[in-house]
Amino acid sequence: MNIINGTKKIKRGTLTAVAEIWCSNNYTIHVFQGGLSPNDILLKYTSPKNSRLRTPKHIHWAVDLLLKKAGNSTTTNAFLASLGTYWNNCGVLPGNTFIDINNVVTSAVSSIVLGTYTVLDQHGEYPTEFLYILMCLLAVQEKTNATYGGTTAHMFNDVLNELAKNNLDIFKIMSTAGFSGR
Repeated sequence: MNIINGTKKIKRGTLTAVAEIWCSNNYTIHVFQGGLSPNDILLKYTSPKNSRLRTPKHIHWAVDLLLKKAGNSTTTNAFLASLGTYWNNCGVLPGNTFIDINNVVTSAVSSIVLGTYTVLDQHGEYPTEFLYILMCLLAVQEKTNATYGGTTAHMFNDVLNELAKNNLDIFKIMSTAGFSGR
């Protein structure tokens, strides 16, 4: 993993990435300043299959984790537990600068041994390093925007909790992950 100041520009105007996080298997997360709250971030990614900027949706990572769980449920459950721990301990973003993003990513990655989960890379689309960093950024993004919006962040955690169950309710997972609020 490597974090640099952003160079990628978004098509909407002249918005340049605040940070770019280069992950394993040539996946890159591009972090832009968002507009939903003062400290909001907008996340996009590129993959080796497509250099076009894509917006990660909850349903994308939920399906990927279902595939990983089908391939190796024990390790996926441990991975989900580490994400749940991150969710419980993370707070709102203090800002949306390179330093703020760097601190979030560095802290998230230092709290886990990502190599433990690389066996999951053979299942699903996303490498676990990319998925973990992306999901940590989504968690702080959701908590930040909920705080500024006067609501409680829960959707991310709701999907994680459903995925961690042994008796999966696919309908509940997909309807929660596919919710298109705000």
